[in-house]
Amino acid sequence: MIVTDTIEDIKKTLDGVDTDTLVVFDCDDVLTTLNGQLWKRKNHKFFADWCERNFPDCSVHTLYEVANSILVLSENLLVNEEMPKIVEGLYAKNVQAFVLTALSIKPIASVSDPLKWRVATLKEFGYDFGKFWPSLADKRFDGFAHDYPPAYSSGIVCSGEIPKGESFTAFVKYSGIKPARVIFIDDKDDTIENVEMACQALAIEFVGIRYLEADKIVSDVPFSEKMYDYQLATVTRKNVWVPDSDAARHCGITTLETSPT
Repeated sequence: MIVTDTIEDIKKTLDGVDTDTLVVFDCDDVLTTLNGQLWKRKNHKFFADWCERNFPDCSVHTLYEVANSILVLSENLLVNEEMPKIVEGLYAKNVQAFVLTALSIKPIASVSDPLKWRVATLKEFGYDFGKFWPSLADKRFDGFAHDYPPAYSSGIVCSGEIPKGESFTAFVKYSGIKPARVIFIDDKDDTIENVEMACQALAIEFVGIRYLEADKIVSDVPFSEKMYDYQLATVTRKNVWVPDSDAARHCGITTLETSPT
């Protein structure tokens, strides 16, 4: 596994790829990221603990549902402005690529079709993965015993609560692609290992890149559990996400400075 927090290592790895390679991108914190502290890796435990305290039957399902609400209601940013050009470069070289995201297709109050929302949001940032697969129809992978199984549309696979390795395998079989190697770019080591195992089962050479540049995007709002409590209570009760700057003012946090690491 390659671990990097710079786009230069991504470019070096992808520069020499050929048409026998399939490149797979995670979305959150790889292609785009949220403009807010709660989404930062260092605060994931706070989010999980908060859900456990506030939901008596808290489960992975609950975490996904709350995280999805935050995701679709928050402002998204590019992790690196060069990444859309890198993806476009793959298309120019006839190298296949798609997005494998943990987003669930379960509708939430503000978004009836999260997969369609994801496709549209990425296009706004200059990512059009659909053109890598112009003839591939939308697909819901109903072979999984789940109310909201993985699904595909326009070059994007939403995995939801199903492990990404299983969703990857379902897509590869559905698309009919037979790559000699896969390069998978994600920010989580366990997810990379899961997809690596799927590639091993399919006898596909694998390169994993753990890309951590999103961790370097610093918020100017200081860490505050009071602020997070307010934001999470608002999103779960009213389906409204309050931006960090507004939440800080509401909670009386007036000293805006570089937040601690």
